[in-house]
Amino acid sequence: VTALIFSATFRGYRPFPELVDLGFAAVTGGRLLALLVALAAAGGAALALRFTPAGLAIRALIQNRSAAALSGIDTERLEMGSFVAGFAVAGLAGALVSMVEQISPFMGFPFTVAAFVIIILGGLGNLTGSLLGGFVLGVLETYGVALTSPNYRSILIYGVFILVLLIRPQGLLGRAPVVR
Repeated sequence: VTALIFSATFRGYRPFPELVDLGFAAVTGGRLLALLVALAAAGGAALALRFTPAGLAIRALIQNRSAAALSGIDTERLEMGSFVAGFAVAGLAGALVSMVEQISPFMGFPFTVAAFVIIILGGLGNLTGSLLGGFVLGVLETYGVALTSPNYRSILIYGVFILVLLIRPQGLLGRAPVVR
């Protein structure tokens, strides 16, 4: 639908195109800003889920919807608020990606695939595992592309995904299901 309305023509802009020297690497100001905003958003979300009453209610809802409702949590309102927060984070992610990539209706697909692999790699529902999974995938992807070819990037990502599913399907920090 987006491609029909806006066309599939790539568009772009370069906010803060000047290089920033970090000592060990040089990055554009736009990439550095995107990184800092993403880290702040992820840290804020983690702190909110851990230390606020709404975060406690969300975690209760995730663990057991019926028990959360019985304890007085308005589960429907909380679910709606969670969806709104998720859409806001998706909008922020789109804005950040547009700072470093060209804008098109299909610009999010590679990031969606990588995010899915990161979630599986870290373990479903495990925020710490997802952070570790993102780091592991980033390092493997960087070294894999450096040692082989950028053409093999997708193969490396899917290869990691398949290996994790075969060797440790619950993810790096996920718990194995208890069989009774």
